Amino acid sequence: MITRDPLKVPVLTDKYWVTFDDSYSPLPARDLARVLELVRDNPPRKPLPKIAGLSSAEQVKAEDQYNQMCVDYARKHLDL
Repeated sequence: MITRDPLKVPVLTDKYWVTFDDSYSPLPARDLARVLELVRDNPPRKPLPKIAGLSSAEQVKAEDQYNQMCVDYARKHLDL
């Protein structure tokens, strides 16, 4: 997990869609609709972690914890 506050992606604005404005777009609108429905129907069990307001030392500690959690997951579930 990247150690930063979650990004707010403005997918419902015209400015966002400018990059997809061609016939070769890799993301048809129906796929976005499915993803938005999936997100809406499956909210996170707990809020995503944020680092805003943490000291530099607390941010480093959080990043270390997230990295260790990723390594632990990979070892347990991915045989890495």
